[in-house]
Amino acid sequence: MKIAYEKTLFLWIFFQKKQYGGCLHEHFVKLVDAVLFLKGVKQIVFDTLSNYISQQCDLELFVLNVKYDPSKKPVSVKDFFNSKHVERTSSNKMVIDFVAKRNGKGKKNLEPGRFYYYVLTHQDPKVSIGKKMRLVSEFIETDVIDKLYYFKSLKDICASFLACTAKEAEKQIESFYREQTDSFKQLTLDFNPSSSLKKKNSTDPILITKKTKLTVVQKMKKAAGQKQKENVQLN
Repeated sequence: MKIAYEKTLFLWIFFQKKQYGGCLHEHFVKLVDAVLFLKGVKQIVFDTLSNYISQQCDLELFVLNVKYDPSKKPVSVKDFFNSKHVERTSSNKMVIDFVAKRNGKGKKNLEPGRFYYYVLTHQDPKVSIGKKMRLVSEFIETDVIDKLYYFKSLKDICASFLACTAKEAEKQIESFYREQTDSFKQLTLDFNPSSSLKKKNSTDPILITKKTKLTVVQKMKKAAGQKQKENVQLN
């Protein structure tokens, strides 16, 4: 006997509901199998990444907001240790970098004290967040959203589901993302309509046949020419 449940997120041992974790239960329902549970959760994480990678999503899904306050500038190490009243915010450094990048490009200055909506558009993980930021009003279709950053921001939530540390969860998310991205790229290449328009190479059967026929004709003409020369010399 095989029992399969509706494909949702968790097995009902956690929420007392009939739910399915992504695998078939053979002979009896295994509700205490940690391997089965984790396999189901990983499958759903994989499917979720696939869904967002392989299709265009609304820009609103990736919009974040931040407040620009130029009065809170980065503090030197010396000032930090000499002062007991230094206030720092976690998001201040990236905003300063963002404004510096805008100033370097000669763009309009941001108004202090206002909240701004932005998205992250740079794919290189070595680039700071401040340099990844782009205002929603300045976003263009050619910009590529850094989806991996958004997925990795869920590492704390996924850590409890995957039964590991947040750092390990981040690695697993990135691994799923890379694997699915590569699969999607390969799928795009396999079904690329332009591939049928490429020039035929030398291994094309039709070209080989034509080439063979042409070679035979050339040899026959050459042989006929040599024979004609011999007849002329004899005469």
